[in-house]
Amino acid sequence: MTDYELEYQRSETACGDPFPEFVELFEALPVASTVLDLGAGQGRDTLVAARLGHIVMAVDVSPTGIGQIVETAQHENLSVEGVVADLTTYCPNGTFDVVVLDRVVHMLKDVNDKAALLSKAAQATAESGYALVADTPNNLEHIERQFADRSTWMQIGSRKGRRIFKRVTSAT
Repeated sequence: MTDYELEYQRSETACGDPFPEFVELFEALPVASTVLDLGAGQGRDTLVAARLGHIVMAVDVSPTGIGQIVETAQHENLSVEGVVADLTTYCPNGTFDVVVLDRVVHMLKDVNDKAALLSKAAQATAESGYALVADTPNNLEHIERQFADRSTWMQIGSRKGRRIFKRVTSAT
């Protein structure tokens, strides 16, 4: 398994560029939307969202990755809070307009941990909010199953291991 702490120390762009469809969604959101990036790594999604005027909470187990995110955010005067935490025990506080899980589900080996993380992401997504998920092909069925309730979720994007789900507003 990749030692991301070491990879992040070697290169500040170890994970590459953000996915175009994620960037497009961030661009379409109203300014100052709230974003929770679970498994933020070095912040490829966090920083693009913050640069577009969104308020972002980045969570990752890597102190180096979170440190790099926070340093960049401070240098560019971006609205980012960095949290070093294990996603299997981390509990989001409140709901967010967008929740991102960018290539993090496959990092969890236990199927129950994967299900719990996906459930946390779904619960942390505000009504009319979005869940952006990118992962390996063998996890996509599990991911889609988590968001399969059509009375609560609608899949609005699907491309090469990436899914965008919109939370449906409940009837009042």
